[in-house]
Amino acid sequence: METQRIPHSHPRIGNNPVSSKSLAGPGGPATKSLGGYADPALVQWLEQATAYYNAVMAGDPNTPQPSQEEWNSFLAQLQWAQQQLGQGQTGWDPGMGGMGGMGGPAGPGAQGAQGNEFGGMPGTLDNWVYTQAQSQIGFTGNGTHDIWSNEIILDVFPVSAQVTVEHTTDTRFQPPEEVIKIVVKDPATGTEAVYFVHDFDPAAGDTIEIRTPEASQVRDAAGIAAWGEFVAGSAQGGKPEASIPGVEQPDGSLVYEPEFAGETVDFWAQPGEDQTHHVYADANISVKPSDEVEFRTGLDGQIVVEVTHSDGSKDTYIVKKGYNANVNVNEEYVNGEIPESIRDRVTLNGAADASGGSMDGAAILDALLSATGRTESQLLNALKAAGYGDMTIEEFKDLLSEGKFTQPIDGKLLRFLGLFDPTLAEAIQSTLNHSNGDTESAFKDIQARLVELLSLLDPNSIYGPTGDAGGFMANGEVIPFWICNTGEYAGQLGTDE
Repeated sequence: METQRIPHSHPRIGNNPVSSKSLAGPGGPATKSLGGYADPALVQWLEQATAYYNAVMAGDPNTPQPSQEEWNSFLAQLQWAQQQLGQGQTGWDPGMGGMGGMGGPAGPGAQGAQGNEFGGMPGTLDNWVYTQAQSQIGFTGNGTHDIWSNEIILDVFPVSAQVTVEHTTDTRFQPPEEVIKIVVKDPATGTEAVYFVHDFDPAAGDTIEIRTPEASQVRDAAGIAAWGEFVAGSAQGGKPEASIPGVEQPDGSLVYEPEFAGETVDFWAQPGEDQTHHVYADANISVKPSDEVEFRTGLDGQIVVEVTHSDGSKDTYIVKKGYNANVNVNEEYVNGEIPESIRDRVTLNGAADASGGSMDGAAILDALLSATGRTESQLLNALKAAGYGDMTIEEFKDLLSEGKFTQPIDGKLLRFLGLFDPTLAEAIQSTLNHSNGDTESAFKDIQARLVELLSLLDPNSIYGPTGDAGGFMANGEVIPFWICNTGEYAGQLGTDE
């Protein structure tokens, strides 16, 4: 069986898939999502393609060996056909036999055989391939992405990134095809990603939304995509919503209940979407400087705290009967009066000066100790070892209340966190153990943990990951790990400055 004799009933499949909008099944036109109807022509093609694959792998003398390019193209088509028919990738193995060195979707390559966190699967062109009907993809640095989806959301976190959108011709496939090309460049990290959107048809309801912190970051002369604001602290990172996970309910609300009574749950109100939080504990709620806050009395003596963000989204906290609420907010932004029925259970800014809108240092300390599993004594020892001297707990809480402990973000601060937090210490040790230079994964662990810890220590600032593992974001600014005066790497947190 020769390569060119395999029937191509669907001439554009695999990395160059058939436009399934043009196919009609028993229920009408098919979508571009997986798991559609069993197209008889595709079933027949897959049967013949599987026979050809087995013949090549068995070294059948009557089956000519294909070229590297032909084989990669064939494997891509075979993979796509199997996925369309719900067979996954179990029916073939490009790593077997004499063709094993030729690579392919699951063969050797920079991106390996596993899917990424956005639902993309590795393609044969060192790319990520998306074929689900709805795709939400985040910008995480260098990469090429090919997208066959009806609804596409592209999230771009860095404020330093620039996005261009244009019609172009994709010459990687034959014949060339018209595509939408989206390029994201981040000069702060030196990274670039390219997204090719295939079969884009606005008349059929296809949409592209690009979310960035600022609308000026997107250049789209043809008006192809819609713009939306990317809000830090959402799916891509930033600050946590609460000090403990919430349990999602059927109506979309979240329930928070700590392990034991008497514990306080800390909240950091995040914009971006309307959310309702049911709290079975004392609640300590910190809001953004521009947020508006209103208090109401709910059923059965509940405290209802409604936080309205500058983008119009709302967080509603329902603190159940018998529990108290403290809200860290400038009193000028409190709308109306606190109802008399709940006034004895509500405080503003804890014991701090209410007019200053200070944070509750004691609550932040409790959250930090809970998140790290450490004690106050261990904290003081780590502070001293990192170069902060003989600090008392009260002095530490004062710095937290004033938002000064994380200012500036320097080698001493990172060294303290590395000495104090077991999770971060383990991630740092992993980088030191990777003598072969393969440290990217370990540094991403460091990045993620630093974002968590800094967000706990400084709830009024926004921390998040960058496009690579070389640092993190603080209020829109890239903070590289390489920040110490002597040029030491912040991963080596035990050395002296």
